[in-house]
Amino acid sequence: MQDVIVYCDGAWKGSTDSGGWGAVIIVDGDRENAREIYGGKKGSTNNQMEITAALRALEHLTQPSRVKVITDSQYLVKGASTWIEGWKKKGWVTGKKQPVKNDDLWKALDAIKARHDISWEWVKGHSGVEGNERADTLATMGAREAAGSTDGQAESAVAVRKLPADNKQETLSKDPRLSESTATVGLEFAFGFDELIAGMNKRLKRHGRTEEVIVGSIVGYQVVQKNGLSSGGVYRSMDEIPKGAFDPEIDILRPVYAQAT
Repeated sequence: MQDVIVYCDGAWKGSTDSGGWGAVIIVDGDRENAREIYGGKKGSTNNQMEITAALRALEHLTQPSRVKVITDSQYLVKGASTWIEGWKKKGWVTGKKQPVKNDDLWKALDAIKARHDISWEWVKGHSGVEGNERADTLATMGAREAAGSTDGQAESAVAVRKLPADNKQETLSKDPRLSESTATVGLEFAFGFDELIAGMNKRLKRHGRTEEVIVGSIVGYQVVQKNGLSSGGVYRSMDEIPKGAFDPEIDILRPVYAQAT
């Protein structure tokens, strides 16, 4: 069975009411020959395009595979890995007895993912993960082409392109005080990459260390409600979030990073 990594992303442009999706597919670690596909549709939503990106990537695979799907969409990760089983048992309605949004896409994704051994991984968007960055670019291209097409749709042929290595790598292992096992939770560093880096490097310098942190490891998540207030504490993984505590339609998950002690 081949090993596949899929980076996928969705986009939506309000000015043209067009959505786009993009996916980068790496088979058996061959980044030199990464496959790229993208498309788009007018009148769609960002969440629809997030699901479509994963769906099209899985449809591209011609044989059963071990697949890791990497995305910056919490909606896709939680939906595909957790919520979908509950939706099926309840007849495709939510806990509030409302029809599941985008159920046509979820049903199609559920059918095709049964052919593969799939894991789902969330990454922070625009954090230097090359596959995610490229999928984002492809999704934007799809939205733009859909907006300019006569039928409001677009879909590319498969292209092959080298995928460079990630330009920001974890180097926290250099200093045990910055490892996940010994890190303290620093909520003040959950608001932006630049602030995270500056704060952690300041602490290293204070402790007489010369190496620099390139990226902090995520040690948990907070649920942030529509009003901007956090709900509950810090969850070590998304699987620990209680049912009903996170509504993907209105809430967001804010990553919490390791901090030097």
